[in-house]
Amino acid sequence: MTVSSPKARINAERSHLKALLERVPTDDWVSRESLEARLGVLESSREQVAGEETQTQAALTFRGRPVHESAAIRSDFSEQILKALNRLFSSVSKQARELLGTADFAPSLMVTGVARGSFGFVVEERGAGSDRSVLKTMSGLVEAAKSDDAFAVALQDSDEEVIKSLGRFVRVLNQNGATVRISGGDGWRAAIDDEEAVTDAVRRLGSITENGEKVVRGVLHGLLFGQRKFEVLPEGGAEMIRGSIPAGVLREHEAAFRTAFGRHGTATLAVRQFEQPWSPNLRATYKLLKFEADP
Repeated sequence: MTVSSPKARINAERSHLKALLERVPTDDWVSRESLEARLGVLESSREQVAGEETQTQAALTFRGRPVHESAAIRSDFSEQILKALNRLFSSVSKQARELLGTADFAPSLMVTGVARGSFGFVVEERGAGSDRSVLKTMSGLVEAAKSDDAFAVALQDSDEEVIKSLGRFVRVLNQNGATVRISGGDGWRAAIDDEEAVTDAVRRLGSITENGEKVVRGVLHGLLFGQRKFEVLPEGGAEMIRGSIPAGVLREHEAAFRTAFGRHGTATLAVRQFEQPWSPNLRATYKLLKFEADP
C-alpha cells in the first residue's frame, strides 16, 4: 500500500496548478485569478507543513489466521497487536530520549486508517521528524528479529525494555498464527512474513540471558563515537570483540575513551547471549562499560 504524506500531496497539487497556470492565456483573467487563489492557499499550507515536524506514516498489514479473505481481521487480535505495538513504540521513544539526553522528545503514534492488501492499519508518527523516526527504528527492530546477525546488532543497541516489548509483539503474532509487513510512506520496508520466521524470532527473543560483566585485557582498537561502536583486540590473538557503547557511558567517559584509543588496558564489558535457531551455539553481544588504559 502506498501512503502519501500531506507534504507530498501539497507539492503534487502545487506542481499541477503551476502547469495549468502556464497554459492559461494572460487575458483569461478569471481562470488565472481562480488558479492563483488556489495556489496561494497551497503555498500557505506548504509553509505550515514545512514548519511542523515531518510525520512518518506506514501501513501494517497482517496475514494468517486472524485475517479473513483480506476483508476483515479478528477484533481480539487487533486489540492485542495494537497494544503490543504501542508498548514497543513507547519503549523505543523512551530509549531515544535517553540517547538524545532530552525530555522534550515525545512523539506519539496514531492509527489513521485501514490498510488493504491483506488487512491491517495505517499508522502515523507525530512529533519526531523523519531524521529520528521512532516508527522507522521500531520497524527495523521487527525486521532484525528474523536474522541472527541483524538481531545481534539490535541487541547491542537496545535496552532491556525495548527487547521485552519487541518480544511481546512477536509473541502476539506467533500465538495467533499471524505474520506482518510494514510499508513506509517513503519506500522503506520491514517484515516477518512467514510463520517459521516468526517462530525463530520468538526463540531468539525468549532465550536472551544477561551474563553480567566480563573483564578483558587487550587494546582499544576501534572507536566510532557517532555510532557508539567499539572494538577491543584481546591479548593472545583471540578474536576481535565488537559491540556498542551505552549513551550514558559515552557521555561520561568519552574523554577517557579518546585518551585510551589505540592503547593496551582493561575493558569491562556487559555480555548478553541468545540462542541461534539454526545453530547449537549461543551468540554473544557486548557493551563497553569502561576501559582503563595502562600507564
